[in-house]
Amino acid sequence: MVDGEAMADVAAWLASNPHDNLELGLHLNLSEALPGTRWHRPLNSLLLGSHLGALNTTPVRTALTADIARQLDTYEQRLGAMPDFIDGHQHVHQLPVVRELLMAEVQRRWPAGSARRPWLRRCASPAAAPTGDTSGPLPGPERLKPWIIQSLGCAPLSRLAAAAGLRQNEHLLGVRRFEGGSSSFVRLINAWLARAGDLDLLMVHPAAALPGLSDGILAARAVEYAVLAGPEFDSALARHGLQVQPLRRTWAAA
Repeated sequence: MVDGEAMADVAAWLASNPHDNLELGLHLNLSEALPGTRWHRPLNSLLLGSHLGALNTTPVRTALTADIARQLDTYEQRLGAMPDFIDGHQHVHQLPVVRELLMAEVQRRWPAGSARRPWLRRCASPAAAPTGDTSGPLPGPERLKPWIIQSLGCAPLSRLAAAAGLRQNEHLLGVRRFEGGSSSFVRLINAWLARAGDLDLLMVHPAAALPGLSDGILAARAVEYAVLAGPEFDSALARHGLQVQPLRRTWAAA
């Protein structure tokens, strides 16, 4: 999120630390008021406006186009590289109008044939767990919420990406309520990984519990940080025969 308070620290860390094994991307923000934000709407207003046509006016389209371009410019200026991928804070990149304007800007910057075009997050709900899996079913809300997110624009964005020759991940795992402690998150990790396949994306939100940081899901972030940094995550990957690696490496090896 290029307008966030931590962006300068992130850029400084990346400039002085090797990170060839990381894929870094723009987390397009249109719903959160951050220090550098130019255009945003509260999420409920953005969801309704995008699906009811309120975003499809010339002034709004002009403002959206300008802010999408600004965020991409800011990313490249601060990090000195193009994004490996583009996704959206609260999945706004797939909403009507937003997706068309985003795709137009991506194709303007990186037309077909360009080297290292960014890939786009696909918010497709994960497949069912294989028969005989012992990880247990996902709780009801963890089944419903991915379906709701997918229904907001996954298929139309995928059609636009395919027509433009832009790659996407297959499924999005990791959608959850931000409730429960470490044991609950470990159970979810195992349930997601039981459903994971090649090119699936596991969405997580880890962060250290920093004094003075204001964030509505900070407790959940700290739980994720502890689990992902500990032995449980490696054990879960091994149990399900999976590896985590950049998507570009998977495509290159195919």
